[in-house]
Amino acid sequence: MTSWAKCPSPMVPSSPWTMTTPMASARKGEAEVQLGGGGTQWGIGGGANSGEGKSGSTNQPSGGRPPARPRAYHGSVDVNATLAKSQLNTIAEEIIALLAADPQATVRVSVEISADFEGGVSDTTKRSVSENATNLSFKSSIWE
Repeated sequence: MTSWAKCPSPMVPSSPWTMTTPMASARKGEAEVQLGGGGTQWGIGGGANSGEGKSGSTNQPSGGRPPARPRAYHGSVDVNATLAKSQLNTIAEEIIALLAADPQATVRVSVEISADFEGGVSDTTKRSVSENATNLSFKSSIWE
């Protein structure tokens, strides 16, 4: 039997950078569809075949227990150094903001930078990067 559950409306976070996640989806106007095979599919709810308003409709699959929902999200991505500003902004808007919109989520974001210098780093670059890392409160900034 197909069952439906409405999702809460997303909230706008005060800051996309300060919030980890037991994450539930918060897609406005969409409903979660529990499929017979145990999978989940997202789609617009409220249609004639949605199951809303039908007697005997339930939000639990047969067996009486709701399906287990993911309780954490972990993601990593390589970012092109030339396009880092744009790509990091896109990640903030399209991933971090969605996670932070869930009032139950605590989102932590970590940035890792690695740079190799074939002929060795210049003193000017080393000094500037070290000072900037200190001013930006980097937890670690190590030269090898």
